[in-house]
Parts: sequence; structure tokens; C-alpha cells
Amino acid sequence: MSAVVVFTEDEPWFINSYNWHPILERSTAASMSSADREKLDEHIDVIGVNFPLIEGAGARRAVAEFLLRIVEELQQDLAASGEENSAEAMAKYEDLTRKMRREIRQITT
Repeated sequence: MSAVVVFTEDEPWFINSYNWHPILERSTAASMSSADREKLDEHIDVIGVNFPLIEGAGARRAVAEFLLRIVEELQQDLAASGEENSAEAMAKYEDLTRKMRREIRQITT
């Protein structure tokens, strides 16, 4: 199985479930209020994220910023680990961070 992140104005981003799982795991482990958790869980799940389906610019931005922070932390951890097999995942995550930043800019403007 794979996951997809669908952006408002960018091409979708696809990844296998093996590399999506750490993102999902970290997002689930993040501490936040139960109301924020409920809203987030509504939008980030095992099949990915679909930004066009998130109602309201504020909600889209909050999900995008949260997901960007999770992916950036994951990239830092992978870089620090020095694992040889992490290069492919790092490239995929870097592509996602670029797209997430564009999504945030698009929401802001």
C-alpha cells in the first residue's frame, strides 16, 4: 500500500507505506490538545493527506505546517543516523518539504 499527499495547486506526492509510516507515527505521537488531535487525525491518515478537501485556509495551513515540521524532524534524524539506505527516503522527504512549503505559501497569498 502507498500514501499520497494531494496539494491544492501542485502535483501529488506519492510514497510507499514503509516510508509514510514514520511520518504517520510521529504525527500520532505529537502532543496536542484533544480538539487539535481530532482535527489533525481527520486529515492525516494511513492513505495520506488531501489538502483540497480540508475546509478553510486556516485549517489547511495548520495541517501543512504541522506535517512540514514532522517531515523536517524526520529528515534531521535520518541525516544524523548516517544510514546508507536512507538516501532514497531523504530525497523523497526533501521533495515533500518543497511541496509543503509551496502549499503554505499558496495558502498565505
